[in-house]
Amino acid sequence: MVTVAAPIYMAPYVGVAEQAALMARTALGRQKPDTLRLLGLGELENQLTLAQLAWRDMLEIANDYEVEPTLDHANRMLIRKTLTANAAQATVAKAVELVGGSSFYRTVGLERLLRDVQGAPFHPLPEKKQLIFTGRVALGLPPVG
Repeated sequence: MVTVAAPIYMAPYVGVAEQAALMARTALGRQKPDTLRLLGLGELENQLTLAQLAWRDMLEIANDYEVEPTLDHANRMLIRKTLTANAAQATVAKAVELVGGSSFYRTVGLERLLRDVQGAPFHPLPEKKQLIFTGRVALGLPPVG
């Protein structure tokens, strides 16, 4: 029942991305802003927003657990799961890039977030399987063949 479970198992990854973004903003706030840092922070904010929007859309599809278990709902949910996972990973990776080498110090905490977010793509369906599933559905084929 991916239409119900996906928003639940993706929520922690959005939280990890939000925490990493906060840590990057805090670290950058102590430095003089330059064009590259501002560009990187803009990229981070875009990826974080994508993760948040895709996840919120998952919640809307789940409709307080009143969702019909249809192929369309499953397909829409799986697309958003992939978008959320990819954007959460990109957010944390950008945070690490912006903070620099010190992001790998355990006391900073970003290395743990980087490790934690790596689990996001392994929840059903992994991206390549989701893309095939979605491609088949788009052509009116059975989702598995």
